[in-house]
Amino acid sequence: MAVELTRRNVLALGAAAMLPSLPGARGRGAPRREHHRVVIVGSGYGGAIAAYRLAEAGVRSVVLERGRRWPVLPGGDTFPPFLAPDRRSSWFTPTPVYPGMPPVVYRPYAGLFERVRGDGMDVITGAGVGGLPLVDGVMLQPDGDVFSRRRRRRRRRTNRDP
Repeated sequence: MAVELTRRNVLALGAAAMLPSLPGARGRGAPRREHHRVVIVGSGYGGAIAAYRLAEAGVRSVVLERGRRWPVLPGGDTFPPFLAPDRRSSWFTPTPVYPGMPPVVYRPYAGLFERVRGDGMDVITGAGVGGLPLVDGVMLQPDGDVFSRRRRRRRRRTNRDP
């Protein structure tokens, strides 16, 4: 039986091949089939905004992310210090990938930074729920009041008489 070679089939095959090798993939039971109208790849700036807007419009979607959820720890040590990197620093590499970090060797781990080497340019990306914002320094969490104020302002603008 021949399988039609489409982008969707290639992506599905690749994902299926990787699933057993992912950390924590064992012991979760049989795979299940899910249906979503939209699949968003990545939870960074673009993915998060797309998911938000689709949810506002009532469109059922799912967000896929390759990294882990990084919990905010009370000690403020969720991420390793820049000058004392540990295995949390790098996405499955044995050494730090961020330029300027001291040289250290550790066991590869599903860490925070991935260095994608290109032709004449390297890119550092975030690996985890939140994507790039995890690593680009925009990590301030505003008070909930900021969001409610914005919603109230938008409601006032849309409820005005013509």
